[in-house]
Amino acid sequence: MRRLSAPEELNWHSFQQGMLVCHQAFFAQRKLIEPYNLQYKFSADFDWCIRIMKKAHTIYNTHLTLIEYLDEGLTTQNHQASLRERFHIMTQHYGWLKTIVYHLWFTLRLVLKK
Repeated sequence: MRRLSAPEELNWHSFQQGMLVCHQAFFAQRKLIEPYNLQYKFSADFDWCIRIMKKAHTIYNTHLTLIEYLDEGLTTQNHQASLRERFHIMTQHYGWLKTIVYHLWFTLRLVLKK
């Protein structure tokens, strides 16, 4: 079961709250597509989604379940490294201050759900 859900109006700022839509559910116009940044071993998809959404003029929500996937994978197996990469990606796109504030929120959200 997903912990996060996509907002009604998704945009690149939405990913400040985490990866709300997995890259497999993105259907981007060919002119928007860029290669993954292979500097990231575990979170290249997170960076890619943000970059694609930054370039998009319109983002549509189909309200359909397009994919189902397992929660366990390479990112989960390398959780700490993945978190470090995501933190770096967020600072690149959103700045240090917003990234710190959102990570404080992530911690609080995790504590409140337990």
